[in-house]
Amino acid sequence: AVVSTQSTGIEFLEDPYQSVVDEIARGLGLTCVGWIFTDLQALSRADGTVRSLRNKDTYFLSAQECIHAAHFQNRYPSPSDVSRDGRFGSKFTTVCVSGNTANTIEMFAYQVSNQCMALVRDNILQPAREHPGMAYVKQSSAEQYVPDVFFREKDEYGNVVTKEARPLPVDYLLLQLPAGTPKDGHKEPLMPGGVGAGDN
Repeated sequence: AVVSTQSTGIEFLEDPYQSVVDEIARGLGLTCVGWIFTDLQALSRADGTVRSLRNKDTYFLSAQECIHAAHFQNRYPSPSDVSRDGRFGSKFTTVCVSGNTANTIEMFAYQVSNQCMALVRDNILQPAREHPGMAYVKQSSAEQYVPDVFFREKDEYGNVVTKEARPLPVDYLLLQLPAGTPKDGHKEPLMPGGVGAGDN
């Protein structure tokens, strides 16, 4: 992906060669299956520990990262024989390499829900200013009608209450997936025809 670094994060730019890359990949029997990023910050260089930035007290994915994930999932939908347009959902995966609560490096894999994909497709979901882990459903305007979106949570008394998604915790939009790496490394060919990553 083509990325422009900003003071508040990153901005994905349109890649003028994306269609060429996709066409070459299809010719090789390959397809995009996900994207990976990291936010690793060293805690101690002496023992190799890293900071735990993403946990239950902060956030797992930020709203902006969820929107990026939904954008990619919409770009790479899954084929479906029972859907009217021949597509439904997506298998595209988001992987974040970050520090866990033990201050070691771990891979965390996610997808966003079909509802999140639809909100991003229709351009009605945006990051909230209050907190990185909060999103915000836009208000209706003269140019765009936005339906009301609600979610349910328990209040401080244990009662289930319905709230308007302004703001919306992105935890409601996330699906966590298992993730890991093989202990002995990758031994199978990476390319059709037996061509491995190290072969020229």
